[in-house]
Amino acid sequence: MAVEVRFILFSMKEITQALVAHLRKAGKPLPVGSVRRVSLAAAPTLNVAIDLVPDKEGEAVRMTVKEGELIAMIIAFCIDQHIPLPRDGAKSLRLVENEFYLVVALGASEEHMKIFK
Repeated sequence: MAVEVRFILFSMKEITQALVAHLRKAGKPLPVGSVRRVSLAAAPTLNVAIDLVPDKEGEAVRMTVKEGELIAMIIAFCIDQHIPLPRDGAKSLRLVENEFYLVVALGASEEHMKIFK
């Protein structure tokens, strides 16, 4: 059986938009302020940290989102942006040179998915 694999690249702007929308929907909106930095880490698991500087007095805030929540927020972002994703596809996230790729595989076994780790 053929295996279909899709790679969807997300810019830092899109990751930030996905994070803000996800937190808002979860009832945890970010404080009003400016994004100072978005940083990515791949070890030991993928995560995104966003540093905010409040518009009013106060200390900078750091929000961190781990891999499972990242995948959920990126899937929600795809739905909101009308990016088609197969429901039955195995989904995983990869960080390559500071860019996130959502890997979606249809008909893939666990062995196939090891290639993309």
